[in-house]
Amino acid sequence: MVFNYQPNKLVNTVVKSRMHYYDVKTKSVRFKVRPILIIAIERNYFHTDLTVLPISSVSNKKNIDYKFDISIGKIECPTLRYITRDYCFVRTHKPYTINSNSLFTDSNLDNLKVLYPHKFEQISLAWSEFSESLLK
Repeated sequence: MVFNYQPNKLVNTVVKSRMHYYDVKTKSVRFKVRPILIIAIERNYFHTDLTVLPISSVSNKKNIDYKFDISIGKIECPTLRYITRDYCFVRTHKPYTINSNSLFTDSNLDNLKVLYPHKFEQISLAWSEFSESLLK
């Protein structure tokens, strides 16, 4: 993918990315395209690594962590283009590192901090609390 902007423009945006997951039915690692929230970049030129938080509908509701899974579905954030479900969550306790080659987006970026500052603040606080609990 060719980008017409610098990677720092991606920070705080919701885009789609190719992500791996373990498929219990096939007992193998598979891939799917899912929305993510980009929270950091390694360097400000392509191709670079990005730190992201996955966005998931969390099919098994018992797995929702109400402290660290922040709701961001269509009901709460209706203008986010890559959010297609009424109920889904930014999983602040499940960060990933991906390469910018894995992104599926265009130049119309949905910046969560600009569009939904209150929701961004909730996510930021949950991420801070989770990350501060590490390496103690």
